[in-house]
Amino acid sequence: MSAGKSPSPVRVGSYNLRVDFLDKGENAWSVRKDRLEKSISDCNFDVFAVEEVTTLMQEDLPAMVGPAYKCLFFSPYGQDGVGDKAQGIIYRKSRFKVVDYHYFWPSDNPDVMTENDRTWLPSRNKYHYYNRGGMCVMFKDCKSGKRFFVMLSHMALDSEFNEKYAHVFEEMERKYNPKGYPSFFVGDFNTRPGTPTSKILRKYWTDSAMGTDEGATYNGYKITENWDESDYRIDYVYWRNLSQAPAYHCERSLIDGKFASDHFPIWVDAIIQ
Repeated sequence: MSAGKSPSPVRVGSYNLRVDFLDKGENAWSVRKDRLEKSISDCNFDVFAVEEVTTLMQEDLPAMVGPAYKCLFFSPYGQDGVGDKAQGIIYRKSRFKVVDYHYFWPSDNPDVMTENDRTWLPSRNKYHYYNRGGMCVMFKDCKSGKRFFVMLSHMALDSEFNEKYAHVFEEMERKYNPKGYPSFFVGDFNTRPGTPTSKILRKYWTDSAMGTDEGATYNGYKITENWDESDYRIDYVYWRNLSQAPAYHCERSLIDGKFASDHFPIWVDAIIQ
């Protein structure tokens, strides 16, 4: 980098893509994946997390994001990290190199796969068990050599569970980013800003949307004019060890008059010093 030239920002984001088998009609995966492809392209991410990625979606996504990106997927339903109902990190492979990669489960033993989210489903009159996990990647900028750390989780629907194991994410960040490089924690946390879980996480990271006028990140495919007045913000980009606060954005554009997912994509533009 030449003297006096400012470093290029890195756009780090998160996008819950909605599993392919839940919707029909105009929101069926076979229909909306074209909208989703355009939505991802319009976001112009450098590095972004994806949640709710089935096996079929893992097969479709590389072509959808294009050859400029590489996809890493982690399924918390397999000890080897391979399987259905995955989450992932997608990055520009010409700009960044993966230096280190790990996955874990928020539990008493993070290295071992566990069923760790028991959620009551009124429509079925029974409990359903989910596996919740996290993955983290240390990146190196191919041009500048600067390193930064990105951790992802699709957290539990069980609020008590989230609060109990929120500390695990800090422990994993300390373990896998021991030198304290610039750090991001992103994903669908299934918790609102005022919950005990969010308060615990904010003791270690900074919530990039706090203090902004941004509201909901979940839309349920419903179109309204009052997103900024809603507190339904459950997707986050947290950060730490940056020299300046990154600019936060939640993208709510319609594609052909419809949303591409039941969540909005979010991101920050951050300077890695």
